[in-house]
Amino acid sequence: MNQRLKPLLVLITLLTIIIVGGMDILRKNEELSQEMKLLKTEVSTAKESASKLAELNDTSYLESWNEYIDEENNFSIRYPQEWIKATDENLIAIKSTSIVAPSQMSLIDIWISKGDMDSVLKDIGQEAVMENINGSQFIVVTVREQSKVYYLPLDNGTVIQIISSSGSKDIEELKLLDQIVHSFKLK
Repeated sequence: MNQRLKPLLVLITLLTIIIVGGMDILRKNEELSQEMKLLKTEVSTAKESASKLAELNDTSYLESWNEYIDEENNFSIRYPQEWIKATDENLIAIKSTSIVAPSQMSLIDIWISKGDMDSVLKDIGQEAVMENINGSQFIVVTVREQSKVYYLPLDNGTVIQIISSSGSKDIEELKLLDQIVHSFKLK
């Protein structure tokens, strides 16, 4: 009887090994499949990031844009031709310049005011971050999702404030706001 059970035990053992091994292979295959999906997502994200970085580095669009130059404070900022620029004197700032989108939903306000940065920082009262724009260290405060204020203190006691604001959800218009701010250059 022992001899008759031996082939059956071998067969059961082999089937058990095949089943367990097959289940292990299926589990590993599923793990590899999940890893492949994750890698594809990471590659896709990396491609999108590279594309956005290339887009940010491509400034050829600036050549066709108008340039606002403030000779007194020695800076310039570019803006699309179809946007409207208006400069006036007011009580809040020494000089105020607005650049408004054709939709009138988005604008850039540039305020030039006298004062030290310590008093400006006290007025901010919100969390600020530093951002380098073309070699100038701005203090940036996000007021709400689509509004930021960029502060740049100059050596002469003047503070440049660039207010980027939009009531629009239009991605292209929001992108233009960002490009305008990032075209700022001290001369």
